[in-house]
Amino acid sequence: MENSESVRLTRQKRTLIFGNLIVSGIATSILSTAMTTALPSLMEDFGVSTDIGQWATSGYSLAMGMVMPLTAFLITRFPTKKLYMTAIAGFVLGLLCSIFAGNFWLMMAGRVLQACGNGVLVSAAQVIILTVYPAEKKGTMMGTYGLATTAAPIIAPTVAGLLIGVVTCICFIIRQCSLEKPFLDVKILGRRDYAVSVLSSMVLYLVMMGSSVMMPLLTWGTSNVDPKKVADASSLLTAFRTIAGSIGSAVFVGIMTVVSNGSAAVYGEDALIHGMNISFFWMAVGSLALLMIAVLGVRDGERQRE
Repeated sequence: MENSESVRLTRQKRTLIFGNLIVSGIATSILSTAMTTALPSLMEDFGVSTDIGQWATSGYSLAMGMVMPLTAFLITRFPTKKLYMTAIAGFVLGLLCSIFAGNFWLMMAGRVLQACGNGVLVSAAQVIILTVYPAEKKGTMMGTYGLATTAAPIIAPTVAGLLIGVVTCICFIIRQCSLEKPFLDVKILGRRDYAVSVLSSMVLYLVMMGSSVMMPLLTWGTSNVDPKKVADASSLLTAFRTIAGSIGSAVFVGIMTVVSNGSAAVYGEDALIHGMNISFFWMAVGSLALLMIAVLGVRDGERQRE
């Protein structure tokens, strides 16, 4: 796909292309993250340990990160439409393989196939957006795409629940508080430790929504490379980001596990919480490193031209 297509394409065709990218992006992002909450049931059904079961998520990210760099090469060798359709077909095939898997490793093979398809889809989508839209709209469209694909797994169930019955939910809570034996005892929120855990979870999800800024960050980065190298730049950045996420997941879970096991004699039942605290501490250190990169590594246009 040549960069000149941003001039030849009509506004209607660009909108249709972008709509297709949004729909496929939302679908794959929801399905790619769904396994996280299903891990306990998955390990129980297949009879595997946590060390093996976690590969359903970390292995997915790793495979996806390994495929992304190939997208730059594939886009220059094959028609974009056929490549995109092939990636969607691969994702769906992997999904069906996981649905009908009779053992963990067959399910894992399906997950890897999904990751390969999704890796091509993510990189190709970003390259397509950066190619078909003019410079003044690239940031807006990339931000919109990133917000939709990032927020979909979190916001969609929440919005649906609000639309269906926020008033009913409030009435339900009031009624449960008045019953001697409630169906759902919301009074447990009065326990400080539990309330803190609920609040912390909400804040964590809120912070996770900040990941939508990665798309404008990608746009800013790729705007500083040769337009002919946009495919390479997008694929390389996304691949490194995904691999880093896979490594980070394994590292922080490992820190939590090691610290928890090592401090069990001192902290007792609170050893797991202690391990999580240490893990979050090192996440905060990583955030400080990101802040330093932003402060020291980002320069304004005038200084860059110098």
